Amino acid sequence: MQPWRATFLVFWLLASCGSRSGLAAIGVDAGSTDTEPALACELHPVAEPWIWGSARLNTASPAVVASGRGFVAVWTHPLVDYSSGRGELIAAALDADGRVLAETRLLGADEARAYAPRLYATPRGLLLTWLEQPHRLPARGCLRWLDDLGTPLGPPLCPEELRGGRLIVDASAEPVLVATRRAESPAVWELSDTGPSHLVAELPAAPQALARDGPDLVWLRWTAEPASSSGALDLVGPTWTRRVASRTPHSDGGEIRILRSGHARVLWRHAELVVTDVAPTGEVRDVLRWDGTGGLYSWHPELHVDGRIAFGRDRRHADRASEIEVIVRTIGLETAERGFAEPGPHGCHPPGAALGHDRVAVAWVGATPGRSTCIPHFAVLRCPE
Repeated sequence: MQPWRATFLVFWLLASCGSRSGLAAIGVDAGSTDTEPALACELHPVAEPWIWGSARLNTASPAVVASGRGFVAVWTHPLVDYSSGRGELIAAALDADGRVLAETRLLGADEARAYAPRLYATPRGLLLTWLEQPHRLPARGCLRWLDDLGTPLGPPLCPEELRGGRLIVDASAEPVLVATRRAESPAVWELSDTGPSHLVAELPAAPQALARDGPDLVWLRWTAEPASSSGALDLVGPTWTRRVASRTPHSDGGEIRILRSGHARVLWRHAELVVTDVAPTGEVRDVLRWDGTGGLYSWHPELHVDGRIAFGRDRRHADRASEIEVIVRTIGLETAERGFAEPGPHGCHPPGAALGHDRVAVAWVGATPGRSTCIPHFAVLRCPE
């Protein structure tokens, strides 16, 4: 390339990035699966990653969410061993600059061990959901309200209406909606401080995700093909159904966001992470496909209300020398941006990520050099000016 062309390209990239808000972008991202190259920026830690020093045994995948004070992460810590059925549910809060604010034990050692925690930021506070496996009883979905520091606002709730498996939540507005993902008779409930308070709808199949489009309920449905592990993924409204994907492996959950443009943005995943836009006219278009074979992506990527997506992946399967990678994408109808970083050691479980305060927080269970166990790590990252 001629020198003047290289200089022009640098000035063009800097000018383009300077006009962007939030996570700015510098350089060319050659790792994107989009047809056009996306711009990228390296995320840098605001402070040294916080490491929970109390763990003696492996812990399970953490969940993280932005709060009014910064970020809150939760994870499960089994006691004795994984087969004991006993354990703790731990929360840690950091401010937007990475300083530790609080650490709270949400469930004690005498409780049934909690697993698969999820955190949601709602208009009334943080909502924590998890699964419990009581001794010789079926799994049940539980929930608890927390404040901005992860402190409980009430007792744990495991209502009979939500028995049957993992909880699906729409926390975008009041009232918060909740359903059970694997219930025999799926139903959507409004959620109060004391549990389900009002039946919204009975569904013909278990939902993968919930959302509201004004007064209407929108939900994601996966239907299996007979004698096959594949099936179809549909977005279902009050009077319509849109086919999101055909002959896809079972989708492990998902997220739905109704954008200001009227598009429904659907995140779903199995062997890869996919973001699909469904237009008000019914047109369906994939806007992102991220192959997971080079390293696991987060179990719970965050699809933000403005259309951004944040997720992390543990790259130990691709390269033992690699660490946790965090990806932030702004997915518009025309543009896509990506940020990435490797903020800590090898992961033991896929990490979780959250967007807020012009930062991205990542929580992961990492194998620290010199220790034989996997312990929780928590880092707050930013894109440099």
